[in-house]
Amino acid sequence: MEKKIREPLYEVIWKGKNVTKDISLYLISLNYSDHLHAKNDEIQLTFDDRDHKWKNEWFPEKGDVIKIKIGIYDETEKLLDIGSFQIEEIELNGPPDQLTVKALSAFFKDVAVQQKRTTAWENASLERILRDIASRNGLEFFGKISPKVTFRRIDQKDKTDLAFARELCEKYGYCVKIDDKRLIIIKETEIELQHPVATIDRENSDIIVSSEPCGI
Repeated sequence: MEKKIREPLYEVIWKGKNVTKDISLYLISLNYSDHLHAKNDEIQLTFDDRDHKWKNEWFPEKGDVIKIKIGIYDETEKLLDIGSFQIEEIELNGPPDQLTVKALSAFFKDVAVQQKRTTAWENASLERILRDIASRNGLEFFGKISPKVTFRRIDQKDKTDLAFARELCEKYGYCVKIDDKRLIIIKETEIELQHPVATIDRENSDIIVSSEPCGI
């Protein structure tokens, strides 16, 4: 039986408008960096600009918000929503003429998790503290603290929620990640024990990049 070739699938919402079909013939690469421990996720998109559309009417602006979904074409065509990103850098290169935009997770720009505050907890567990931080930032807590860690008293003194959560988690061997819906906690040793979901071999990969629009 002939092996089915899988193609990357994506959807790009730029400033609230679905531009997937418009940009598909120009998109050279879309790179996504999913940082686990308290660092902004990143995307980088590179476009062919030999007809100078990107230099003129399509030229992006720093601060533009891009929302992206990615996946691999199969029977279900399910896409992973990787969130919203705000453009930080714009580069023009050539020849051949190309435009590259680099963007960081937009969630970190405006939320209270980046505001400094002073708070105290008494007779509280590490999980309760992290749940409190998640709740006051409108996030769902996702994870498990085991074994239980309890503090007689602990103070968050003029620190952002993100910095305080990262400090506590690092001390007890946990990684912390925040997306636009969740505060995620996972033990470093658990990450090391996990098996890879997939391995892409450069020479033998069954994934190709299509030169045609992806049809989203």
